[in-house]
This record gives sequence, structure tokens and C-alpha cells, in this order.
Amino acid sequence: MLDDNGVICWSSDGRFSAPSDLVNPFTVVMAFHTACALTETGIRCWGAGAETTGKFPHYSQSNVPANVHAPIAISAGYSRICAYDEEGLNCWDSRG
Repeated sequence: MLDDNGVICWSSDGRFSAPSDLVNPFTVVMAFHTACALTETGIRCWGAGAETTGKFPHYSQSNVPANVHAPIAISAGYSRICAYDEEGLNCWDSRG
């Protein structure tokens, strides 16, 4: 949930809290065990840590691909995050 105080996340086991240092998010999307926020400085992702391999974000990590520059929009599906930037559409998931 996104409100005037920032992002609020919750889960049944309490492991899916938004990072406390997340600054000025204006869009938040959810995928399977992962959330990403679009901020003034780019994309920040975090997750519940259910994935143990691959590049999918775990709690307190942000594994946004290095080729995403100045994103203007983000979207999410079941296990995939996509960002639209000046170069076009970039998508990533647990396989990279």
C-alpha cells in the first residue's frame, strides 16, 4: 500500500516489510514474493526471501539490472518485473 507516509507492506510471517530507507516512492508494484518501487532516483526492489537462487530480489536487496537507466514506469506480473526507460522495455525475473 502506498500512502502519504510511504510504502506499507505486510505478510503472514512478517518478512515482507518495505525498506525503512525508501525515499519518495510514487509507484509500487508486486510480483510473487517481490515488490518494487519507482522513486525519483530509480527502482528499488525487495522481497520475502523465498527464492534461494537466481537474481530475484530477496529482502533488503535491490537486483534491478544495470541496463535500466532513468526508468519512467514499472509493471509486474506473477514473477517478472518490467521497467520502461529511455532505451525501451527491460524485464527480469528469477532467471535474470
